[in-house]
Amino acid sequence: MKVTVEDISNFPDFSGLKLIAGQGGLNRAVEKCGILDYEFVTGVRENWRGTNFRDENMIVMSSFLYAKDNEYLIMDAVKNLASRKCSGLIIKNIFHLPIHENVIRYADTIKFPILVIEDSNIHFEDLIIIISERIKHYELLHYRESKVDEILRCGNNHQLCEKTAYDINPTFKTDMIAIFFKAKGIFEPKDYLEIEKIAEKSKVLTAADSLFYYKDGFFVVRSSDMFSTVDAEKLCIPVIDIFRGVIDDFSVGVSAVHHLLWQIKNCFEEARYAASLNKGTDLEFLLYENLGIYKVILPYCNESVMREFCREYIKPLEDYDLETKGSLLKTAVAYVMNDGDIQKTADAMAQHKNTIRYRLKNISNVIGINVFETQNYEILSFAIRIFVCNNENI
Repeated sequence: MKVTVEDISNFPDFSGLKLIAGQGGLNRAVEKCGILDYEFVTGVRENWRGTNFRDENMIVMSSFLYAKDNEYLIMDAVKNLASRKCSGLIIKNIFHLPIHENVIRYADTIKFPILVIEDSNIHFEDLIIIISERIKHYELLHYRESKVDEILRCGNNHQLCEKTAYDINPTFKTDMIAIFFKAKGIFEPKDYLEIEKIAEKSKVLTAADSLFYYKDGFFVVRSSDMFSTVDAEKLCIPVIDIFRGVIDDFSVGVSAVHHLLWQIKNCFEEARYAASLNKGTDLEFLLYENLGIYKVILPYCNESVMREFCREYIKPLEDYDLETKGSLLKTAVAYVMNDGDIQKTADAMAQHKNTIRYRLKNISNVIGINVFETQNYEILSFAIRIFVCNNENI
């Protein structure tokens, strides 16, 4: 999780930044800022060789004052900065130096981004402050994300779990619930920053609550000493209301209410499970307590015995569909998701029920069991539910 040159080029406060070369390197990470003033001046550089710009992933800024009488020194600077594995170069061209085509071509070739400040109101000090703040913010996001991972790995070490929870928020209370917003599309730290702005504006969350980025979405943890008689749905509604404007971009899962701090691990797991199962539904949010049999399947769906059982029945359908361009697997999923009701499956797939019945006969032939029989339907149902748990795009 790093700030990139592309992030900097897209800062809303700095729309006057224009990329002129090195587009292929926009994904370069930025960890520090630096200013190029005199370091590459002939007769001086030898004294500073090995000490300047020695940190990798530095974005360097310069007005090229030292090159105002010799614009060809710009090429020399680009080569030197690139060799030091700097992330890119930002030029404030107050001396209107020509940036020659060979500089552009070279930067494009080595994928070294060069940006030019076109707005005279953009100052290096402002850029440095904002970039540095963004770097620190991303480091905080990464820190909290790593702490969630630590909690999920705690096992039965309740003391470690509690200690790590306080690393996330020292003011956590014992009663808590987690809500996970799982993005339906690409979700990056820069997208999360907009979520933070929405939450801050709402002023709903308290110091005992936490909002933080996690992998493909974000968590909201609500905590209190007074949740013992409040159900999960009532606790999550105010949070859902905060993000009402963006809710369609997320699949939302809500944990049960837990009453011991170490059970924050359960909160994280349950909210993630519920969010995963909520994909593809029209529910605004899904409560973990309503998952039914998935409460048993989800924690173990990645175990080898579960995957092998699933593969035994799913792989033949995938192979058949690939060979015939059919939709037996999709039909099997719909059939199980509609509790084995042929008419409901037909309605869900916009097909005639005789078409569904015909496909189910094909499914039976392909996987070698008669899915119209109760015992065999249960086998198919279990395999499909494991498959659904392990696949994001059902």
